[in-house]
Amino acid sequence: MSSMSFIEGVVQNEKRCTPTPKKPTKRQQTIMALREKLPELTESQKSWIWGEPFVDDQNAYYWKRGKVWCQCCGHVEPKAALESDLIINLGIQKYVCPECGRTLTLIPYQHSWKGYRKVVADCTVMQHVGDYTVFRTFQACRRNMLGDPTDYEIAEIYQNWVCPDGREVILARDHYYVMYHGESWNYYSDFKPRKVNSYQSTYEVRYNFLMPDWKPARIVRRNGWRRSLVESGVSPVMQVQNILVNPVGEMLVKNGQKELFNHLTRRGYNDLDALIPAIRICNRNRYHIKDASMWVDYVELLQYFGKDTHNAFYVCPQDLKRAHDRLMDKRDRIEAEKKVQEELKTIRKKESKYKQMHGMYFGVCFGEDGIMVAVVSSVKEMAEEGAFMHHCVFTNRYYEKKDSLILSARDEQGNRLETIEVNLRTWSIMQSRGKFNHPTDRHDEIVAIVNKNMDVLKKIAV
Repeated sequence: MSSMSFIEGVVQNEKRCTPTPKKPTKRQQTIMALREKLPELTESQKSWIWGEPFVDDQNAYYWKRGKVWCQCCGHVEPKAALESDLIINLGIQKYVCPECGRTLTLIPYQHSWKGYRKVVADCTVMQHVGDYTVFRTFQACRRNMLGDPTDYEIAEIYQNWVCPDGREVILARDHYYVMYHGESWNYYSDFKPRKVNSYQSTYEVRYNFLMPDWKPARIVRRNGWRRSLVESGVSPVMQVQNILVNPVGEMLVKNGQKELFNHLTRRGYNDLDALIPAIRICNRNRYHIKDASMWVDYVELLQYFGKDTHNAFYVCPQDLKRAHDRLMDKRDRIEAEKKVQEELKTIRKKESKYKQMHGMYFGVCFGEDGIMVAVVSSVKEMAEEGAFMHHCVFTNRYYEKKDSLILSARDEQGNRLETIEVNLRTWSIMQSRGKFNHPTDRHDEIVAIVNKNMDVLKKIAV
């Protein structure tokens, strides 16, 4: 074989092995055409992006020999050594930069940084083109090189489009992962359609910085959406989708049931046949549901006892927690009256089903700062959890719920702190409760640890 024919064979083989890019669908082509009509960021929006995401990161680095490096403007000022480094290590000492005038927190400089610091923040704003609502995400990047002024850069990285029929289309630039540095975006690549994947958090906006001036489409405003619905940990994209295509979501929003609307957005609008009559009774009696997760559990308890969920006396209690705990204790007593042998046989049967549904997560644990969170790995352990914590994780049969993963948070001594429910459809924390459904002093830390390690559970599911 000649050298020319060999080269031609290699080229032809590469062409056969290279996948042909998929042609965009008609819906994606429509969205790509509408993208050209999006406006540029205004000066006020740019000012907000340059300031608000970095409020908690306004620091100045201090050298013991006497030098301060401002991270807001890059100014370096010689400064006499302080008498004590303790107040700097504790983050108490403040410093006013003579160049930009900002009050900064002094932090000891680490020489491993080698005179370079970079901070990024993702900011999202809602806009619309016609009846299409779009969530545009911009990445703000602040770079500091010792001796140079601070460099600020803003680049749009992805867009979540919601069509009038509730379907989502994602356009995004190319991105890749760098070891030890995480995700990185190619600011100069073109926007292309991307696959919508519930297990992929790359294009998720719920944890981004949300810009104030949101402009939803007319049809979204008509269905009741307003800015006050936005809540940490709840995807605004899913909120808009539910308002557009789900009559129950629209009903909740227009009747001011914000907490229940966001709870169902995290949980998913499935298995609502029993809840809908109770919701309508609450709306008719102007009963505001403040603790949505507890109220849903309470309605399930009413069904367990055969109570009338069309009756306001039952579904609109003045003291929800007291009514919930009373029914739960009553149910616990009923469950405790069963024979031990029958219970053991039942548990053995349920163990196999529970292992089949959630066995892939058994053994998963993570934690920090003296808190360890682990997946509840058996029905027996879940029964012990519910009995010790005095809540309904076992009596309400959470071990039979395919979309609910139960985790237990404990301290360093092994004492139970809170029980956490994670929805495996939306990857959101549905509830985290301590003894008698009271939050503990470390509730916020527990929620933050689970959210921080949510990707661990997602990778196992994939």
